[in-house]
Amino acid sequence: MWVSNQGQSAFARRPLLYDEGAAANRQSGLGGLHDAQPVPGDEPSGTSPHTKAVVERLEISLERADGGITIGELFSNRQSYANKTVRIRGQVTKVNRAIMGKNWVHVQDGTSDAGDYDLTITTIDDAKPGETVTFAGKIVLNKDFGSGYAYDVLMEEAQRQSH
Repeated sequence: MWVSNQGQSAFARRPLLYDEGAAANRQSGLGGLHDAQPVPGDEPSGTSPHTKAVVERLEISLERADGGITIGELFSNRQSYANKTVRIRGQVTKVNRAIMGKNWVHVQDGTSDAGDYDLTITTIDDAKPGETVTFAGKIVLNKDFGSGYAYDVLMEEAQRQSH
């Protein structure tokens, strides 16, 4: 049994959250913290040593960016691109906005290496699923953000380029 700090109420178990403002908003129809629902497609994505984010593979074929490389080339030669800036053109498959102050953009170009076909890019620029985009950014290997979000290959601080 849990008793409130004021000793006025007793519960079989401790309430997890009570917010008078949220309760008032629910009564008025405005909703509140308790009513928050995840937005489909906006969940954080990443890979961990045990799981990988599953992004459906697109059947596409894009020309490489001028002066750029393909996603397959990046994955097959990742060590040679580590800490270097590269240009990649791809079709946006997923976008997670405003996570850790960045947009997380997944792109594919139809190429792959050993089952790796989807590149995650961090940027302050915007992109929409279905768009064909070109980004230039620094390639970082084995980036671990904690909480199970780790990337074998990540393009960071990318800037959207004109095609």
